[in-house]
Amino acid sequence: MIGAGRFVVDNLKKHHKKKNLLMCSIVLALLLAMSCEKNIPTYTIDLQKDWRFSPDPQKAGMTEQWYSLEYDDSDWAVIDAGKRWEDQGYPELDDLGWYRKKVDIPKELKGRDLWIKFAGVNDYFELFINGKSAGLFGTSYYSVAGKPTAANITDLLVYGETNLVTVRINDIAGSGGLWKSPVIITTIDVEQCITRKFSFEKKYLNFPVKNGAPLRTIKLLVNNEIEREFYIELASDEPDYWVYLEIDEFKGKKGEIEIFELPPENKDLVDAIYQDNTFPGENELYQEKYRPQFHFSSKRGWLNDPNGLVYYAGEYHLFYQHNAFGTGEGSKSWGHAVSKDLLHWQELGDALYPDEWGTMFSGSAVVDWNNTTGFQTGDEPPLVTIYTNAGGENQWSAGKPFTQGLAFSNDRGRTWTKYDGNPVQGHINSGNRDPKVIWLEKTQEWVIVLYLIDGRMAFFTSPDLKQWELGGILDAFHECPELFQLPVDGNENNKKWVLYGGTGDYFIGDFDGSNFSIESDKIRYSYGDAFYASQTFSDIPPKDGRRIQVGWARIEMPGMPFNQMMNFPVELTLHSTKQGIRMFANPVREIEKLYKKQHHIKNVKLVPGNNPISQINGDLFDITGEFAVGNADKVGFEIRGVPVVYDARRGVLLVKNQSVQFRPTNGKIKLRLLVDRTSIEIFVNDGEYYMPVGSIPDDDNLSLRVFAQGGTAHIVNLDVNELNSAW
Repeated sequence: MIGAGRFVVDNLKKHHKKKNLLMCSIVLALLLAMSCEKNIPTYTIDLQKDWRFSPDPQKAGMTEQWYSLEYDDSDWAVIDAGKRWEDQGYPELDDLGWYRKKVDIPKELKGRDLWIKFAGVNDYFELFINGKSAGLFGTSYYSVAGKPTAANITDLLVYGETNLVTVRINDIAGSGGLWKSPVIITTIDVEQCITRKFSFEKKYLNFPVKNGAPLRTIKLLVNNEIEREFYIELASDEPDYWVYLEIDEFKGKKGEIEIFELPPENKDLVDAIYQDNTFPGENELYQEKYRPQFHFSSKRGWLNDPNGLVYYAGEYHLFYQHNAFGTGEGSKSWGHAVSKDLLHWQELGDALYPDEWGTMFSGSAVVDWNNTTGFQTGDEPPLVTIYTNAGGENQWSAGKPFTQGLAFSNDRGRTWTKYDGNPVQGHINSGNRDPKVIWLEKTQEWVIVLYLIDGRMAFFTSPDLKQWELGGILDAFHECPELFQLPVDGNENNKKWVLYGGTGDYFIGDFDGSNFSIESDKIRYSYGDAFYASQTFSDIPPKDGRRIQVGWARIEMPGMPFNQMMNFPVELTLHSTKQGIRMFANPVREIEKLYKKQHHIKNVKLVPGNNPISQINGDLFDITGEFAVGNADKVGFEIRGVPVVYDARRGVLLVKNQSVQFRPTNGKIKLRLLVDRTSIEIFVNDGEYYMPVGSIPDDDNLSLRVFAQGGTAHIVNLDVNELNSAW
């Protein structure tokens, strides 16, 4: 073996001391460096600076690579915004306007096929090149049935000159225009596919990853059937970290992996992939520099939306959107972890993998106590997940739309079977997704809330989760719906329903089983920058009775082999306030199990320059302070150099770039702070306001400070609880 593959293999031996295991794996692996018998051209070209490499397989029978510049339409000029465009068969949709951009096309590209595709315009558009129409198109994410998602513009371009690209867009996804720039793509020379055969004998198949390397498509086949498909930045030199594919379920079987888009000089990369019962870096898990110590984060890879939160038989089940093969979003599976106390989580491995219907987008889970689905096989009720098949998001599902599916487990969530009647709900429109399911006792049926488009949510009912009947449709929120009922001020005879979306902003109202009646304005929930796509646990026992929420804390963990974390679980309650009924959030009581050393201060004058907690240092805390503001201009904390400041003159709490306005109650304010290595979660006045903030402080700063400025304040009570790691 020579080249890059040999480099990775040699470094694996040197840095991970796996020589004997590696050579055993190579003996088992029987390398076949051959071209797969498939005709799959690959498209790629970078015509602009600073494009980020991303996968987007979307044309049937074709694998593509493309470069996208996320959230940057600054060099696109908008013209005639607001003019109506002829409806082209979609009379209910309004025209957003025209966009245009000049693009230089190198003369060296003449003779190649050139295509243009759009990553994130709103659903459908008309494309013009130099004033000539290329037709009507959809996009990969918000596809329109029957509309192609890439255009061959070879014959419309003028080579060696500047070309004018014009787009006329209809705003039916609600994102307000171009939110990812279009790209032009062309063919390059690649090895179409490299295959390597395995006899599966170990727990993991390990892959080296290099951040920024070209993404490769990898497929795992067992008995000539595709079992897994994913994308990975496969390292061609010293890897930044290693990831793993769990292969336990295939033990004793023979199969192969296929790697696509490999240039000939990199074909030896396949040699670096090996089997083992551990993975490089496993011994350092939870000790990494930016690893959250009491917030859930995945062992490897990217996570986002919490999915399928459900409690059963003494265990909290946390599913989540997971790309196990890199620290960017990538191909989505459902990761899975369980906990008995919401603190100590055990990862069980991915539960739902991408398939021929698409990647696994968000959804929910329930206990089917009455076996309405008929999935039960033993004495215990089945757990059922309801999820979105994101059709077209992987090559395997090319050409398919977004639909909804079911999977079930009869062994307390340890193994999962997808329903053979999937999809249970076909494509409705655009990126319809994120089904949230609840059991409605009074009607003895399931209720499903599904996000459609334009902030609309649809309410379905079902006797068995397999047959859905549409009820009401409500203009509400963008994606990730949640629906539940809570007592107001603890009064079980006065309950209200809460409906919210991805940001957590919510309505208070009533729900009759098919229609939600809004009784409030849209109410803001989170005032921080580290919260999205939350969900609450279903099937919490009545004797507990809490409504427990977990959100996605959108925080980057630079240089780590994992990325993102979950917010700490909070209990939601409804309270009467001067502004009306409001939803409060407070950390679950289980946090007290992590208390290590406690410091208590009471009835102390706080003057400028005084810091009564100067002797306390660390990086994990639960801090609660109640202050009489007095004549101080400002009062607050400094957490490892990060100010958490209440500006009494302005009546605003400021943390980094986040803020929330409120006035003292009887001259007092109360702040509670959960401090982890990459976050500060703030709860104001017993949870009336919630502000989770991403924060990565200086490594050497472990200090705490409580302060007053511009006058004297008073510490009524201050509790500083040092925390143990949950790991």
